[in-house]
Amino acid sequence: MGDLVPIDSPFLPDDSPLSGDWTSLGGSVPLFDLLTTQLSTSSKTPAASRVFSKEELRASIIYEIQLLLNARVKIPLALYTQILETNHTTGFPELYGIPDFSAFDASDMGTWALYADYIKNAIITYEPRLINVDVTFEKFEASSQVILAYLSGDVIYQSMIEPFSFSVKISKSS
Repeated sequence: MGDLVPIDSPFLPDDSPLSGDWTSLGGSVPLFDLLTTQLSTSSKTPAASRVFSKEELRASIIYEIQLLLNARVKIPLALYTQILETNHTTGFPELYGIPDFSAFDASDMGTWALYADYIKNAIITYEPRLINVDVTFEKFEASSQVILAYLSGDVIYQSMIEPFSFSVKISKSS
């Protein structure tokens, strides 16, 4: 993979401090990161066109999923399930996160698919950089009350797609 080349802009002169070095192929920085991160003044890359490297993009996706999985929806589970069935989950901040798992019996493998679907739906809805998402609960550790989950999908890198996966430990405290 080669480096990205800045696109010539009719609005910027060639010697503008807003044009300059670009990082290697990765993905665009999410808008919230652009708004909350102060780029150093020595950077020649304008914030609006900054591109994550592959490693930065992967770390950003994991971080966003971590935030998502640590947030709880603000409505009762029955209403949440009804909204999921109508497939109208986009645009409601009350739906950001996953339902409260406090009543979830992790030792009952029969319920794993339902709760994995809740996590999968949250990721599909709120992390658009990851497509073909799959969530599988793998193992329950009774001694530590932790369930191990495996998340996988494909990451979109500008014009390329690459498999992406990682494991997650789900516990009462995390």
